[in-house]
Amino acid sequence: MSDISYELFLPHVLPYVPNAPDIQVVNAVRNTCIEFCQNTLVLQQDLDAISTVAGVGDYDIDVPSGYTLTQVVSLYYKLSRLERKSQTELEKLYTRDWQQISGTPKCFTMLTPAVVTLVLNPSESAANALTGRIAYVPSRASLTIDPDLLERYAEHISFGTLFRLLTTPNEPYTDMQSAAYYGTKFRSMMATTKALVLGGNNHAPMRVRFNRIW
Repeated sequence: MSDISYELFLPHVLPYVPNAPDIQVVNAVRNTCIEFCQNTLVLQQDLDAISTVAGVGDYDIDVPSGYTLTQVVSLYYKLSRLERKSQTELEKLYTRDWQQISGTPKCFTMLTPAVVTLVLNPSESAANALTGRIAYVPSRASLTIDPDLLERYAEHISFGTLFRLLTTPNEPYTDMQSAAYYGTKFRSMMATTKALVLGGNNHAPMRVRFNRIW
């Protein structure tokens, strides 16, 4: 299913801030969708299998157009789960030269966005060896959003949007008392949604991906 315009959220917001310009409301909707997805990990998909190359530790993680990676939820090398480690942890485990060591990958880190670094570097090339699951969020430049957010979370997004708009200083619709109510509801809804996602009750639509050949 194609993504939808942020403007479709306007009927859920404008009645409560009638003097707000549409462009400002759309921007607030976008920022709220980003915050919601970052905090709940509600937008996820399986990582298309990546073939590894002997001696190469860095691998790009693709995300849908208009989105950015927010978290690698799980990562596997030949069906063995890899734990994420910080650079400090890796230096304690493998010395400061950990990036130069080859063997069977045991864990991973991320030195740059959307790139996973396997530790150790694979000592052999292997087809479709790297699999897993990722969570992603809308980019700041995005014009559209996954329709699932409107279908399932319209109230959540509208409450977060109203909180943003009503706390805008020196506007005709500024209302800190109402903003406090919407902010509390939004945070509560995010917490509930995150608990459901972490509990495995996440039915966001999957995107069809093709296996990548290196």
